[in-house]
Amino acid sequence: HLYDALDLMANLNLEVLPVLGEDDRYLGVITFREMAPYLGRLFAVHQRGGILVLDVPRNGYSLSEIGRITESENTKVLSLYLWAHPEGHVVWITLKLNAEDLSRVTAAFERFDYNIIRAYNKVEPIDDYRKNIDALMKYLNM
Repeated sequence: HLYDALDLMANLNLEVLPVLGEDDRYLGVITFREMAPYLGRLFAVHQRGGILVLDVPRNGYSLSEIGRITESENTKVLSLYLWAHPEGHVVWITLKLNAEDLSRVTAAFERFDYNIIRAYNKVEPIDDYRKNIDALMKYLNM
């Protein structure tokens, strides 16, 4: 499995992993370079959207609740992964979402007392705001 291959490569500091069949015959190799595109698809790297990182208690989180909160704002989870903080009793949950403006999703998580560590998103300026700025710049250039 991909996770087993990544675990071996990371723990043994390998860039090339030999693959053996059930009869211990050499079948070939897996390189990290070959895995990179698959990892990109796994983490939805090429899909547009924003990223939220939540800090939640290790024993006090529910993925179904996180999905419900996300979907209540008409947003879907494209990928998700967990990282258990080694020195504490918390888990960092990274969500790749299909929305670039995460303000509504962020507000929803804050209403449910989730601690948001980071939010990576692209917010487009409001059209009226842009028009006002353009009008001001035109006025200043007169």
